[in-house]
Amino acid sequence: MKSRLLPAILACFGLLFSCNLVFAEKIAIVYTGNTSASLYACHCPAAPDGGIARRATKIKQLRKDYPNILLVDSGNFFASGLQDIDATTPEMDKKRTEIYFKGMEIMGYDAVNIGADEFNFGKDFLLDKVKQKKIKFLSCNLDLPKVQAYMIKKVGKIKIGIIGISPLGIKTAGGFEFKEDASEALKKIQANVSILKKKVDIIVLLSQLGKDLDKQVAEQVAGIDIIISNETDMSLPQKLNSAIYLTPFQWGRTLGLLELDVENGVITNSVKKNIPMSKDIADDEEINSFLPACFRDPECYKPGFIGKCKDAGEKNAACVYEPIAKVNLTIIVPKICKTCNIQSTLDMIGTRFPVGEVNYLDSESPRAKEIIAKLDVNMLPIYIVSKEISKHPNYPYFSSSHTVVERDNYYFLNPFIVGVSYFLDRPVQNNRLDLFISLRDKIAKKTLEKTKDLIGRVGRKIDFNIHFLAAEDNKLGNFSAPFGDAEIAEDKQALCVMSIYPKKMWEYMFCHIDNLGKDSLSLCSKSLRLDANKIKKCIESEESVELLRENIGLVAELKVSYGPLFLLNNQEIFGVKEDTPVEELEKIVK
Repeated sequence: MKSRLLPAILACFGLLFSCNLVFAEKIAIVYTGNTSASLYACHCPAAPDGGIARRATKIKQLRKDYPNILLVDSGNFFASGLQDIDATTPEMDKKRTEIYFKGMEIMGYDAVNIGADEFNFGKDFLLDKVKQKKIKFLSCNLDLPKVQAYMIKKVGKIKIGIIGISPLGIKTAGGFEFKEDASEALKKIQANVSILKKKVDIIVLLSQLGKDLDKQVAEQVAGIDIIISNETDMSLPQKLNSAIYLTPFQWGRTLGLLELDVENGVITNSVKKNIPMSKDIADDEEINSFLPACFRDPECYKPGFIGKCKDAGEKNAACVYEPIAKVNLTIIVPKICKTCNIQSTLDMIGTRFPVGEVNYLDSESPRAKEIIAKLDVNMLPIYIVSKEISKHPNYPYFSSSHTVVERDNYYFLNPFIVGVSYFLDRPVQNNRLDLFISLRDKIAKKTLEKTKDLIGRVGRKIDFNIHFLAAEDNKLGNFSAPFGDAEIAEDKQALCVMSIYPKKMWEYMFCHIDNLGKDSLSLCSKSLRLDANKIKKCIESEESVELLRENIGLVAELKVSYGPLFLLNNQEIFGVKEDTPVEELEKIVK
């Protein structure tokens, strides 16, 4: 009997073990939202990402990497919405939407949620796309033919239920109108979740409700595993109650991917990945076969050229280019400037327009003084551009954004945008170093540590002064700071400590930063052996107001609005980054 029983037990045990392996699966949910039928990559210098041809290529690759994949869109994928930066005319936007939707079908989207933008061309246009049946259109609160409240998709051996929820208010020029209370929407979501709980392993909600109502849904409707929102704020939390909360990237410039480990129908692990549609991703040939070269002139981008879109939106559309005239530069610089990083500024300028000849003028020369007087500027370097800049296709933007300033027949780059390093007409104060900083800045402690080290390295007496980033409103009679009233209170506290215990300045600032959000006065007074009552008396008196007013006088005079920044010898101003080595600062100060 024993000899027969043991193999049977082992076989049963082995079967159970193998079943566990079968139900442990990795799946990927790939998602987009708020794409506004964006067809092309952005010509942004920092991140030239996007385009449906690249997305199609990447999705094909992801299908190889993840055999178990779900592809969805949370809504607003039609053109002509408020967030559509490519919008032109209704007719052209409609044509662009047709092309974009064809691309979505080729990419194999499983389900899409209906947002307000899906009614931009009327209900009939939307229903025509719904009837094509290649992609499931979802909405549990809209009563439209062939539109489902949910769908079930088997991904590997995992059953996923996908519910769509549309905005609570939709009103279009075409006459379609829909309005619903939040309570009704929550009831409909709950009803569909209750149905799906009996049928699927994972429930995904594609939501057009916005973050506040999404939060209510997560708190009040049990059973939702994942919410894919219509938000664009990437700083939103990635969890709402127990639900994973996903925010799609606008215009499809980055693809969202959620990798899940699922065991016996339960998510055991999740990893969120962002995949930029970068220029190293090749265009998909099938998409390119019907994608027009352009719909607008801005899509015809080539550095150094003016691009025009010929036969926009047609199959034979083409970009025609003409060279942009080079812009000459005259740069007025001080004779000696340790912090003038002109080359990096020239490199940046070169990404905005083609640069021709570059000439330099000593700020002390008669011609430079004449120009400085006409332009009424008190900061250097000054980057004067030739009149060819007015013919640049982006000049209207340069002018309206005050990047280029026109004054007294001169064109020059706004010093507050391109940066300055040197203040004119300020008396030299050798061996003086001023630091403008907020103690709440994320690199405040590192900056202070470097500054203390720097002063020790210089080997001579430095007149060091610290200034907090606050401003006084003389009309209202109060102060403001980047981090609000709490920062003002902290600044007053720090200044009182420095006034009473000047030798404890460094120790106090480090202690305060380490105890942000706590009772730093009590904690630091105890650890540094300070008289807390004496400091409190200063804080609560007019003395703290006068100390702050005096401290921020130079901030107001120089119009400093951010930091950390250093002012050297009362003339040269420069910034510091988290990774700036103290040796680099030492070279400047010496």
